[in-house]
Amino acid sequence: MPSFSGPPKLVHPAAELFPLLTGDDLARLAGDIAQNGLLEPIVVYDGLLLDGRNRRRACEMAGVEPRFVEWHGEGGSPVAFIAARNLHRRHLSESQRAAIAAQVKGMFHEEAVERRQARQFGRTWPETDLDPENQFYLGVCNEKPHDSTVCADLHTPGGINARAAGMFNVSPRLVALASRVAKEGDPLLTEAIHAGEATVCDAAAVLSFPREEQRAAVEAIRSGQARTLRQAMQKRRDERAAASGGVPGLPRIDQSERPTPKRLRRVAKAFEGHCETLLRYLDLTAAACGGPNDYTRRMRESVELLRRTMHECVNDFGRSSPRRKVR
Repeated sequence: MPSFSGPPKLVHPAAELFPLLTGDDLARLAGDIAQNGLLEPIVVYDGLLLDGRNRRRACEMAGVEPRFVEWHGEGGSPVAFIAARNLHRRHLSESQRAAIAAQVKGMFHEEAVERRQARQFGRTWPETDLDPENQFYLGVCNEKPHDSTVCADLHTPGGINARAAGMFNVSPRLVALASRVAKEGDPLLTEAIHAGEATVCDAAAVLSFPREEQRAAVEAIRSGQARTLRQAMQKRRDERAAASGGVPGLPRIDQSERPTPKRLRRVAKAFEGHCETLLRYLDLTAAACGGPNDYTRRMRESVELLRRTMHECVNDFGRSSPRRKVR
């Protein structure tokens, strides 16, 4: 265990799991510290600030000298320690807890690997007062590498989801869904969940849309134009449909605009996008049928024929259109 050498300059990754206090909440904490002093010291581990980011900021605001102590293995691991410390301090929604659990499960796996390597190469690891059953539950490897069933189980998505979910009192399914949002969606979606602006299920419902649309939906919520991401997305679709004569995604074209290759290419680009959407639906249809069959193959051939025909139309029109003379 490294010895405490002074105030830390950097923050441990586990400390960033929970958002910082802002505004009135931070001011209230600073006022309490100014009146009563720092009752709970700031915890440091391996030269990094592990717990107490808000307390350190509040001490600076209150003009109080902070106190620091070294972490000595309480909770079994730095991640478990941070989670246990902060869960009772914060009023978090189910979706917020699931989003944090999705981050925690990756950290649990890294800690398990680190613990295994430390024991394998003779390095020290903080001793813990947790019983073996609780350590197994938190995903912390205390066994030898060659006979550890814990580390092996951490490679199973369902197992690690269950451990993180149990710790944060949410369902493994919601943790898996939050992980999917973080992996496949725009980062703003996860930010919105952490901020309490959207739920995990709401964010997952808009994953099929382009990322720029996802960002626009989050901005719509933050500006008060919509209450949910799905509502924001539906409003955008309705607006596009109204602007394009009732066909969502159709480019707005002035009927008085003269026919040109550029105009046709603009239409063809939107047409290509709709064909891609049809092909994705066909893939889902084939999967629902247990695999491709004669019907899905015939539909795919029809869509491909439409794409080729539009491409030929654009090329032929471009060749037949009179070229503007360069003066």
